[in-house]
Amino acid sequence: MKNINKLSSFHLKIIAMVTMAFDHIGVVFASLWGAQYKYNFYLACRYIGRIALPLYCFLLVESVLHTTHYKKYNIKLGIMAIIISSALAVCQFVPNLGLESVADAGNIFIDLLLGSVMIYCLKNDKKWVKALAILPISIAILSFVAKAIEQSESCMGCAYKFTVLWYPAFLRLQYDWLSLAFMLGYFLSYYVAKLIYKIREEQTGVDASSMEGTPEWRMMVNISSVLFTVIVSIAYHMVDYINHDIVFWVPSIQIAAIAAGLFLFFYSGKRGYNAKWFNWFSYLFYIMHIVIIFGISYLIYML
Repeated sequence: MKNINKLSSFHLKIIAMVTMAFDHIGVVFASLWGAQYKYNFYLACRYIGRIALPLYCFLLVESVLHTTHYKKYNIKLGIMAIIISSALAVCQFVPNLGLESVADAGNIFIDLLLGSVMIYCLKNDKKWVKALAILPISIAILSFVAKAIEQSESCMGCAYKFTVLWYPAFLRLQYDWLSLAFMLGYFLSYYVAKLIYKIREEQTGVDASSMEGTPEWRMMVNISSVLFTVIVSIAYHMVDYINHDIVFWVPSIQIAAIAAGLFLFFYSGKRGYNAKWFNWFSYLFYIMHIVIIFGISYLIYML
């Protein structure tokens, strides 16, 4: 069988960065155009942007499972989380800026940091450490509950906005349970592959452990990851039918995250290009591209 796994972690990271940039370009620049152009441009960019989250979640799981420098990896995530949360705190508590709503978006690096802790706990052989995975999951649920309370208690179109004080907006996750659900699914993909090859071992006599690391094994993990991408995306979409008031990312757009499965299917399991400068650039890109997008939109607005 010809090996079709051609995309490395480097390729997935580039795709995630580009699609994320499209997402934010759509949000910012759509406000500068007429109604029809604004809506069409916004939708196109947001659909493309939905691909980013599953890819970033997948890359995080791969990093935590295979890195030999877990502490350094988490320190980077922690530094970025502090920087972004500090900026969001300024937006939330300095009313003269008029950016209070920006803090409501949450901090994606808190998602990634908590997801990293969750995966680290789950992969540990000690049962008491595995049990600690409930802590980041609980924080994600609390973030979701805080947003849900605010949304249900606030009056649409009113100047008054109900605020949950016990969980400040600048400390919340951006995608709450959705991001951790993706990560959990990608982590479980490895167990699904092990289970399938264990069953095959009983049928064919081929040692399941001997298959790990082969292109066939990688493909089985990839297929499981694609299935979890579909399952989690549909599950989120179904929440809208249960209670429309507690869905924060438009389900009809978020369902496009399924398209990320196409790239996961061709993942090779290899790191690819891994220069130190690019590793730092991939972290700083989040701040850099937002500053550039807002800067350009401001100049256009002034003109």
